[in-house]
Amino acid sequence: MKRLNDKEEKFLQTIIDKNNALFQMEGKVYTISLVQEERPSKVPTQPSFIEEKKQNILDGKEFSIDDVVDMMDSGVL
Repeated sequence: MKRLNDKEEKFLQTIIDKNNALFQMEGKVYTISLVQEERPSKVPTQPSFIEEKKQNILDGKEFSIDDVVDMMDSGVL
């Protein structure tokens, strides 16, 4: 999958907004359509290492600054 830059994204958005999902280029007809990707919901079977660190802090147990940095990096804090 290619990530679009701002110009490309705006151009495609104008095509979609004008309801022109079909277009011709070099003699071939193309269509623009939305592809929705269903992602399975994450079901934790056991607490992750980061979650354990977070719970230790919440319970008042000992923790290191490295634990806090790890949680910040993972987006937990």
